[in-house]
Amino acid sequence: MRPTTSAARAPPASLPHSSSPPLGAPSDGGARWCRSRPNNDTKLHRRFTTRSGCVCSSARPRASTHWRRKTANFSSSGIRRGRTRTGIRSCTRHGSAWCREPQFALRTDKQHGVRNTIANDTSTNWSGAAAFAAKGDSATYVIGQWTVPDVVAPGLGSYYCASWVGIDGDGSPDVLQAGTECDVVSFGFFTAKQTYVWWEWFPNFEVQIANFPVTSGDVMFCAICVHSDTEAGFYITNLTTGASTSFTKTAPRGTHLVGNCAEWIVEAPTVNGGQSALARYGDVYFDECIAGTKNHALLHDGDGDLITMVDSSNKKISIPTRETDELIKIQFTG
Repeated sequence: MRPTTSAARAPPASLPHSSSPPLGAPSDGGARWCRSRPNNDTKLHRRFTTRSGCVCSSARPRASTHWRRKTANFSSSGIRRGRTRTGIRSCTRHGSAWCREPQFALRTDKQHGVRNTIANDTSTNWSGAAAFAAKGDSATYVIGQWTVPDVVAPGLGSYYCASWVGIDGDGSPDVLQAGTECDVVSFGFFTAKQTYVWWEWFPNFEVQIANFPVTSGDVMFCAICVHSDTEAGFYITNLTTGASTSFTKTAPRGTHLVGNCAEWIVEAPTVNGGQSALARYGDVYFDECIAGTKNHALLHDGDGDLITMVDSSNKKISIPTRETDELIKIQFTG
């Protein structure tokens, strides 16, 4: 894919993930870096703060997020110093929502791999939008918000639908990503469904967050911040329930983030080594489709390529529509 060279407005002076700035952000550190930002670009931080809770380690989350942090003494990677080795912020229960220690379950039957490209605007496994960094630049964070679909089986058998935000995978061999998975199996007289939250750094397998509460109709928010080409922070919030978690992970051995693109995708994942069939998901809206780069450029779905998913007979089964520069609609048409 050809990288975009169009000028984009400057990103905020900080990205909300730690007391030290991510790649490409000014290194003025601490609370000043978290709370000060250019007059012309307050929207990004306001979204993080009011919709998912400020995840800067130097700033206290707003009361509206319904959870409290036990301590603000976190390192730049989000690890509470001297208390935990997992990288998750430890929080107390407050009302009906909580920030919980994630329980990871490796799913060796499933992968969310790179884009299988048929032509510039079609793919057999991806549908959505991909925005490309300019030559010599690289994506360092991506955010997005979507509603978890209620999937239906188009026929007998197993069907899958993953909704996620990520970095790389379209013209690069790795994919750093997190999202929700909705699976449905139809036996004709009986239907079974499964919905869960996951993350992955391809070429590794999917990792399910087994104890994160999610169901169809929930509104999800996800931010992924690059700490280096082999380490990244994940920040995931269920905006419907208020449940939230964050953690830091490293790349698989021998894998390095390229950062050539950021994307907002509905996917038919790889299951047991083969291409899965896409579930009938209705439509998925990705909102707040924003990414930032090392050289302080902002990327939106409006800057990128729209990708239509086709089946083995080249029939269009999932089609994206750009509503605004930060909002795309992806619709099942199979």
